[in-house]
Amino acid sequence: MDTVNIDTLKGKLQGLRIPELKIIIKAMNLSSSGRKQELVDRIYDKVAAYQTGLAQHASQSETHATFYKQQMAKAIAVMNEQLGFRASEARGHVHHVPDRSPVYKTPIHALNPVARHGWSNVPLQMPPNLLNGGAIFNNEMHPPPVPVAASSIGSARCVCHGHGYLSTATTKCKSCALVVHDKCHNLTPDNGDWCCETCRSKSFDPFFKVLDTLGQPSCLRFNIPRSQTLTYDLTPMDLEALRHNQGTVAGATELQLRCFALSHTLAEGHEWPTMTQISVNGCPVQIVQRANPGQTNVSKVLRELPLNLVLHSRPGRNVIDIRGSDQYGLMFGLLVQRVVRESLDSLVETVIQNSTNITYEDAKQTVIQSFGNDDDDDIVAMCTMLSVRCPLSLGVIQLPARGLRCQHLQCFDLKTFLMFNKSARSRAWKCIVCHKFIPLNELRIDPF
Repeated sequence: MDTVNIDTLKGKLQGLRIPELKIIIKAMNLSSSGRKQELVDRIYDKVAAYQTGLAQHASQSETHATFYKQQMAKAIAVMNEQLGFRASEARGHVHHVPDRSPVYKTPIHALNPVARHGWSNVPLQMPPNLLNGGAIFNNEMHPPPVPVAASSIGSARCVCHGHGYLSTATTKCKSCALVVHDKCHNLTPDNGDWCCETCRSKSFDPFFKVLDTLGQPSCLRFNIPRSQTLTYDLTPMDLEALRHNQGTVAGATELQLRCFALSHTLAEGHEWPTMTQISVNGCPVQIVQRANPGQTNVSKVLRELPLNLVLHSRPGRNVIDIRGSDQYGLMFGLLVQRVVRESLDSLVETVIQNSTNITYEDAKQTVIQSFGNDDDDDIVAMCTMLSVRCPLSLGVIQLPARGLRCQHLQCFDLKTFLMFNKSARSRAWKCIVCHKFIPLNELRIDPF
């Protein structure tokens, strides 16, 4: 059992810091509240009482109980360990901690993905011993990845340099037919409604029409806390035009930084990585983001919005520094796009033009089919009552509309639906009746 010199104990405890004293306090099951001197006195009194009890040989006392003796022996060992560690530091000795850093595989320098449609290399040059933010451990329980042959995934976009654990599954964008590697994009094989980041940016908010994209989209992952950079170039003439056309009216232009989680559905809209901090040209900027998991959502933000870069841009090269730590390890697609605000009337006109191929007879047949089939053996008695009031505004419907995927007959007013989703704090572009996602190109006016 470790021995303690009571005469010099208090002086040695005074040389410890509060965190070290609390380690000893915890080992002795004492209260950790109070100032440093109180902690020192508490430890000293405990050890002195224990030593006094041993000297008196009180076999029936608590100090001679087997459990108590074992507990104090462990606590005194912890105390001596802390005192010895502090003494070695005072003499100038360094306490060496065994290196537990992982052993990395041979760096892959020669494998560089080729820029293809809708994607470019990650702007930040990643360390050679890291692969998409995760280390390749030389561990028997976690075998190193086996490169997938380029021919097995064809011309699919791949951001894991072909290291996909023999996974060759790919997914195609339903709009532009871009093919991507499922493994590095966190996609499921049977995902027929998947859209790439470029197509998402064109449809997730119809009130902002995309004019052009500065540079190429970038695919980034934030599964470990780190900083990554994006760059974009602006000529003095372009920057002056953006600043001159600022505003909230139709026709105003913005330069937006947009971010999408590639494995989520289009209905999720714009999404920032968890705990995102952004600075543009060295100046921190504020973004509209939901509260972090486990924290109180004071701002009540449920719909994340892109970042307007006009006020923070300058002529020439601009640098965006993004610091994030996404707890789900998702792949995000980021784009810098010049957009123009659309008016409500222009969106209404677009829906009217898309609905010209729906005739009165087609709409009538849709209503008849909703009551059942034409089988004479079945007797169907059904009464369906539809309201002429919009579920959103509770006013009379002027332009009855619903989505192509909606299975109900109840309609809502088109203008009210568009105005509501322009400033909705949550559930943007979802049907008020069935809650299905309705992009602008799937909105139709019911002529019946």
